[in-house]
Amino acid sequence: MNYRLVVRPEVAADLLEAEAWYEQQQAGLGCEFLLAAREAMARLPQNPSVTPSGVAVRR
Repeated sequence: MNYRLVVRPEVAADLLEAEAWYEQQQAGLGCEFLLAAREAMARLPQNPSVTPSGVAVRR
């Protein structure tokens, strides 16, 4: 089955806010954060059942 990740506008806004915060902490860190987040999100459609341990999944 093919899955597609849908990023809601509020999630995109949260990511940009986090990027700005990290960038204020250290130059380049915001970009590093955003790249890591995008890489993680790109992997989600390939294995949507993967969750961090200890996190409840609601379906």
